[in-house]
Amino acid sequence: MDFNKFNLFFRCGREYGRLMTKDLGINYTEYNICVFLYFYPDAPQDLISKSYMLDKTTVAKSLQILEQRGLITRSVNPQNRRQNLINLTEDGKTLIKDAVHVYDDWVEKVSGSLTAREQQQFDAMLDKMLKSAMALKEQTENSTN
Repeated sequence: MDFNKFNLFFRCGREYGRLMTKDLGINYTEYNICVFLYFYPDAPQDLISKSYMLDKTTVAKSLQILEQRGLITRSVNPQNRRQNLINLTEDGKTLIKDAVHVYDDWVEKVSGSLTAREQQQFDAMLDKMLKSAMALKEQTENSTN
């Protein structure tokens, strides 16, 4: 398998998303956080970090920018006072609502060249490869700690 093809494929998707969301005035990480919060309100910051495999500092900086722009709010979790729950504001929901499916739309468009059976096979192979990738990631993290 050619890693360069994988890399180019995902870069094409990311560039498509960047072009489709450039008028939002937020960067790639901020966009992803807003989409996450659109579907998962009351998310703790560490869940956002884990879901996108981003370091906590990157997420914290993005959240600070989004909060300054009035797109998110943070509130103390009543069950765990050391944890903040993050939510989109109404302005944040308005900003992101038409752009939440940008990457789903891209995948649908590029996979349109595959038959339904090929799409099912590709999904099954991708699931299998993702499982291996996650296991390797965990194994590598454990061996380097």
